[in-house]
Order: sequence, then C-alpha cells, then structure tokens
Amino acid sequence: MNDEIVVIDTIFGSHLYGTNDENSDVDYKRVVIPNKRDVMLGRVFKSRHENTKSGDGKNTSDDTDVEIISLHYFFKLLCEGQTMALDILHAEPEDGKDTGIWMELRENREMFYTS
Repeated sequence: MNDEIVVIDTIFGSHLYGTNDENSDVDYKRVVIPNKRDVMLGRVFKSRHENTKSGDGKNTSDDTDVEIISLHYFFKLLCEGQTMALDILHAEPEDGKDTGIWMELRENREMFYTS
C-alpha cells in the first residue's frame, strides 16, 4: 500500500555526530515523496515515527528509531533554518546511493542557508 518514494534515508543522532557508544540506539531520518493518492486527497503527513522498541523505558542499543518526513515538510523545515533539516541536507545516504532528487538538493543546498 505504501508507494512513497524515498529521497534519502540517512543515519542520524549520535551515530551521525560520532558521539555514540555501546549503549546507543540507532536513529534514522528518511525524507519521502508521499504517495500520489494521499497528495490528491490532501492527506499528506508532515512526519511520522517507526521504531523497534517495545514496552516501557529507555531505548537500548538493540533499538532503531526512524523519523519519516514528507518532502514538502522537509522544505518547510529547511526554509525555517531548522538545524535537524540542515543536518540531513549535509548527511550521506545510508545506502550510499544518491537519488536524482537528492543530488539536486545537495547541489543547491546553499539556497537554504540563512545569515
């Protein structure tokens, strides 16, 4: 059912910044183009979360968190100068593959810089 197009899937959090240790969970950020049905029906989400954690308490090193961000909301965050979005804009794709959309965004990322 989910026919979203992944623009980038990248590591985030302590693993991106090099501050992770043996107890750190793994965080990802994924920017997607929402599926066309949701776009046409005006049901495009801003972001949503998926994680492997079950139960209460703090995440462990076995847990993975993924924040999925729609492309339109990602642009909004970039235009606001949000650090999280700018960090994603400078991150490398997790799979090492640049989509055409991601390559174009990275080539023009200075458009989102503020003074």
